Amino acid sequence: HKWPRYTASIDAAVALVEKKLPLWAWGIHVNPRAVGGFLAHVTERSPIRPMPNIGAAPTPALALIAALLKALIASELQSSQLSIE
Repeated sequence: HKWPRYTASIDAAVALVEKKLPLWAWGIHVNPRAVGGFLAHVTERSPIRPMPNIGAAPTPALALIAALLKALIASELQSSQLSIE
């Protein structure tokens, strides 16, 4: 079985973001001051404008995967806190 190349292919990384967080917004930006030169964000669509989850990396795909992982972790932590309260 051949697995998608999430960290090497921007198309595969975008497909993973859209699969895991289908209603969330994402974007990739070139930023020479960022680690490696690329910043990506994954942000929940909401009228209260939540903080974006930002990833920085040397390639666009890696930056997007880093932002996705931060978003998934933050979402899990938020779910855990809500279930405790």
